[in-house]
Amino acid sequence: MTNETTLHGECELPFENYSKDDAQFTIEFFDEYEDDVKMISLMNTDSPYEVRLRGKERKRVKIDTDIDVSQMENHIESGDSWNMNIIIKSGERIRKL
Repeated sequence: MTNETTLHGECELPFENYSKDDAQFTIEFFDEYEDDVKMISLMNTDSPYEVRLRGKERKRVKIDTDIDVSQMENHIESGDSWNMNIIIKSGERIRKL
């Protein structure tokens, strides 16, 4: 928490484009179970996040966002997460990871 109403979230995701062609897609986050306290999906504040990779490029995409939690009854105040659940979209194609 950066103050009483704002939670700061950071996420770093590694991507690799195996194709020789450039790739462009968006990223969104989701919580695996609906009844869990929201944690991962809080990162959707400024989503969808745009990602561009050149052919054969490998890079880490860092996402920083400030999340207004003032209207949330139950919210996390801090924490870490590994193996984040994300949705990658490119045109009509969607992949949940």
